[in-house]
Amino acid sequence: MKVLSSMILAASINAIGIGSASAAVVFSDDFESYSAAIPSASSFGGWNVTGGTVDIIGDTPYDFFPSNGKYIDLDGSNSSPGLLSTNAIFAAGTYVIKFDLAGSQRGDSNTVTVNFGGQSWQYTLASTAVFQQFSQTVSFLSPTNTALSFQNGGGDNIGALLDNVLVTSVPEPSTYGMIFGGLIMVAGMVARKSRNA
Repeated sequence: MKVLSSMILAASINAIGIGSASAAVVFSDDFESYSAAIPSASSFGGWNVTGGTVDIIGDTPYDFFPSNGKYIDLDGSNSSPGLLSTNAIFAAGTYVIKFDLAGSQRGDSNTVTVNFGGQSWQYTLASTAVFQQFSQTVSFLSPTNTALSFQNGGGDNIGALLDNVLVTSVPEPSTYGMIFGGLIMVAGMVARKSRNA
């Protein structure tokens, strides 16, 4: 009987994805669907650019990583780096943000500021730094300042490079509690039914 209840509980947990990747993708962009633009328009796809410009590169004449496809130069072509922000406004909750950053590949180091959910991080990259993935987990209770944004420091038209932006939502612990409670009730009902049969 205990074996049957344990098997039902384990099967239910696997069916709903607990213990595996249960985060849901809520925003993703690898910039491949856009035409190269120097400087980019004030908005493209799921993005807005304010206060300056960014460049969509990766095609000739600017392709520093030929096998990488398209990516963003965060210090556009008007000597004023734009604030690159998602159009999406994220609801209160817990999220994991992942993105790839590389150095400018043109002789200068750059600092990128990332903002999300009222929190901010800075990443300084040497010019020769290749793409590497960065990740942050963010929780916030209200949807204030919840667009994800990236901005390069400086203003010399040579910025750090951005690619593969991914935002996933993470279920809250209370959700797991409710699921486990329901599963325990189901296992108990199965055990009682088996005893009565």
